[in-house]
Amino acid sequence: MNSHHHEGALDFTNVLIANLMEDPRLVVTVGEAAVLIGVSRSFAYQLVRQGELRVIHLGRRKVVPKVALFELVGLSALGGAPDSGGLA
Repeated sequence: MNSHHHEGALDFTNVLIANLMEDPRLVVTVGEAAVLIGVSRSFAYQLVRQGELRVIHLGRRKVVPKVALFELVGLSALGGAPDSGGLA
């Protein structure tokens, strides 16, 4: 296995965490979420339709809770450790 691929994933995760932590908002738009996870806006909406990216509705707007982005990439919202699926 190429270690460069794994390093790239770690770099991406670190950038995602840094971007999310800098922004004081608790939610982002679906378009902003797309940028943060590195996919197109239309693919992000497809993830929403498929239930893979959780959104909440504020009036007519769909927004993505930051914790949903962490969940999507397999991180817990606190500390960035991989989610153990509730197992201690």
